[in-house]
Amino acid sequence: MLITCRSEHTQPAPGLLRFADIDTGPIEIAASQCGLPLDVIDIRDAHARTIYERDLVFVRPDQRVAWHGRALPEDPSAMLDCVRGAQAHA
Repeated sequence: MLITCRSEHTQPAPGLLRFADIDTGPIEIAASQCGLPLDVIDIRDAHARTIYERDLVFVRPDQRVAWHGRALPEDPSAMLDCVRGAQAHA
């Protein structure tokens, strides 16, 4: 599922907001393999977590939320391809 809304957290590269202790290694590896810089930003704030409603939120550099979930996607590479426009989505 692709989500489009604005994030209050800004960064020069795509960012993965992480509100819980979740291993993001698989998505960091997938980002590296496709040449996508990815900042993992740890946020431990209950109010912010309530606003975003998920434990992981992928934010594009233009501050658009492109994906969110309670866990990493089964195929992090496919999700990254979709949100960066390298693959058509259904």
